[in-house]
Amino acid sequence: MKRRAVIASLVASSLAAPASRAATRFIDTPDGQRLAFSDTGNGTPVVFLHG
Repeated sequence: MKRRAVIASLVASSLAAPASRAATRFIDTPDGQRLAFSDTGNGTPVVFLHG
């Protein structure tokens, strides 16, 4: 499923992001949806999916 790949890449990018950066960014999926995500804090990543 492509959405899982997109979410996995977002999580991976948040692991590599510096802890001091706290910006909300957006990504467009292949099916035309726009997802917002924020990189904040440090520690284990938490992913919230509203469905």
